Amino acid sequence: MDRGLRVIRAFGERRAFLTVTEVAERTDISRAAARRFLKTLEALDYVGTADGQRYFLKPSVLTLGFAYLSSLGLNEVVQPVLTSMLDRTGEPCSFAVLNETDVLYVARAYNHQPLRAAIRVGDRLPAFSTALGRVLLSGKSDEELRAIMTTIQLTRHTPDTIIDPVLILEEIAKIRRRGHAFSASEQIFGLTAIAVPIRNAAGEIIAGLGVSTQFPEMAAKLETIIVPQLKDAAATIELAMRTNPSPLSI
Repeated sequence: MDRGLRVIRAFGERRAFLTVTEVAERTDISRAAARRFLKTLEALDYVGTADGQRYFLKPSVLTLGFAYLSSLGLNEVVQPVLTSMLDRTGEPCSFAVLNETDVLYVARAYNHQPLRAAIRVGDRLPAFSTALGRVLLSGKSDEELRAIMTTIQLTRHTPDTIIDPVLILEEIAKIRRRGHAFSASEQIFGLTAIAVPIRNAAGEIIAGLGVSTQFPEMAAKLETIIVPQLKDAAATIELAMRTNPSPLSI
């Protein structure tokens, strides 16, 4: 099952069509195994082939993601809070979880405006260079963080991206003290973001809630005005999850 899911994850926005060889390279499995898994997924209607050589994902694969999102109860618990934050700030609000060393966006409320950064539900970004990612990493122990720093590729996405492991760890220590994360132009140039943690009943960080903006006048207000609103919204989600438990709150 693990390798089958790795085959599905091999596809993406800039790799909609993949050959058996490309799938094998991206998943680190043999060509024979890659071909076998692709044929199985094709029989299950999760992938198709245009010319017998290149494979692509079919709409049925969405049922896997929708099953996960439905199990979280996001529509009932999280989405109304995100929509409320969007109405109050006019800026996109996102709910995300940590997936290995990436931040995975699982719910989002935003206005369709030309300048908005094109982040969608299901997108993954490096945790080390995003406010949401860092707030999620702040729930890890120092030992876990040091191990993570040795396994990820610290890529400079913009001139402002922090790629020094020591400085990243110092930033995460600040997040623990102040209770929120802040980033400016580190992942996407011109995008400023703020994020707070979502905790379960045991006090463990299980998700993050964040607001981002590409407008300087709003960026100046994030830490002074938006953070208290985000913390109130996080408290609302935490209470709702304790009342209506989901896989996230365990």
